[in-house]
Amino acid sequence: MEEIETPCYFLCPISMEPMIDPVTVSTGITYNRHTIEKWLSSSKTPTCPVTKQPLNPSSAALTPNHTLRRLIHAWPHPKPTQIEPSDSDLKSFFTDNTSILETLIQQLTTGDTGARARAMTLIGKAYAVADPIHLIGAGKEVFVEAVRMIKEGVSKKAAVRLVVELCPWGRNRVKAVEAGAVAAVVEMLLESGERRECELGMAALEQVCRCAEGRAELLSHGAGLAVVSKKILRVSGVVSDRGVRILGLISRYSANSRVLEEMVEVGVVAKLCLVLQVVASHKTKERIREILRLHSRVWKESSCIPPHLLSFYPS
Repeated sequence: MEEIETPCYFLCPISMEPMIDPVTVSTGITYNRHTIEKWLSSSKTPTCPVTKQPLNPSSAALTPNHTLRRLIHAWPHPKPTQIEPSDSDLKSFFTDNTSILETLIQQLTTGDTGARARAMTLIGKAYAVADPIHLIGAGKEVFVEAVRMIKEGVSKKAAVRLVVELCPWGRNRVKAVEAGAVAAVVEMLLESGERRECELGMAALEQVCRCAEGRAELLSHGAGLAVVSKKILRVSGVVSDRGVRILGLISRYSANSRVLEEMVEVGVVAKLCLVLQVVASHKTKERIREILRLHSRVWKESSCIPPHLLSFYPS
């Protein structure tokens, strides 16, 4: 049977062995009870091994970490991959152990491929149940590492999902753009035809295109508009709907003459006319009609649109 590595946050920071009875000290760091008690009893001036801050030497100052204890005790079961902590357990765990998130982020930077993939999955779970204040305050390093993993193909879905999870909040869209998320996702979409990857990628692009910086990055990429248009009608209804939303944001807020011309040249306008002929949701078709009407003066007389599609151009 393949050996499964113990998650880093199950290990006592002193002994680096799995904790049996985790307790949290006044500095917020969690240790194995026996190990921290031995540390405190052997020190003339007890300090926290991690933060170096003074500690109360009394064992009464050690607070049992029941949530972490349940998770650790579930880990040795014969099928650890089936462990599915509840959202309330996860929320309690990450709220009570704020240093764990920092440890996981550090794993993204310094860990091996397997450790980085597991850390990304756990960070995603943490943010999925976190309060908005933690989402708004997500550090730029999270986006930098997510982009790096997308580019390297390491746990791509988890990395893109994290971008989607964080980007509706605060300045996170700008952080994602500055970290290079747009180019990374566009390159992923160019190479991938897998349904879930495409759905997540298009969701990420839609989120970042809700800020001016994100739209500018998509338009500056040579394949940005083309790949969005290409995925429409080729993958799933979800992808098509996301693609239309992205094109709607571009046409409404970033449509200068160069962009409008490019949208015709790479087949965006023709694709929108084509979608009007096929089965699509009423809301999606209304979005398309709005886009086409918005720039009809520029597009309607274009020779780049095939005549059989031009006939479907809304009046």
